[in-house]
Amino acid sequence: MSEAETSVREVLAKYVERVWNDHDVEAFADFSDDSVHVDDMRYEDEGPSPEDLQDRLRRIFELSPDHEVRILDTISEGNYVVWTYEMSGSWVLANREPSFYRVRGIAFYGFRDGIVIKRAGVMERLKMSYQIGELENLIDICIPV
Repeated sequence: MSEAETSVREVLAKYVERVWNDHDVEAFADFSDDSVHVDDMRYEDEGPSPEDLQDRLRRIFELSPDHEVRILDTISEGNYVVWTYEMSGSWVLANREPSFYRVRGIAFYGFRDGIVIKRAGVMERLKMSYQIGELENLIDICIPV
């Protein structure tokens, strides 16, 4: 593994630990800047700003005070890393009992000088919605790839 590949894996591990597991929203700024690009279908052009992402993190940690992300596998080349993860915690809403969730996802990150400049990924959103009580019924649909 090259030095760059080791470096992006180390930065990824620190990012996940500080931001996602320690719930340090302000640390997000240590791993991104205004050049960060997030692929998000909810935005037509540039995607959410770093401030938008920090607001999302605050809301997630408010609703899930024990939220945790565990890195499962990483594949890196140069300044890019693809990683799979498991995300879990308890979703706490005022009008119901806390709901436990455990879902998986895959993400693609591009780095420059130790910061994330490109983010994209997918996770089991439908499964999470079911687990936290947002969907009454979950229908499993298998589609060949």
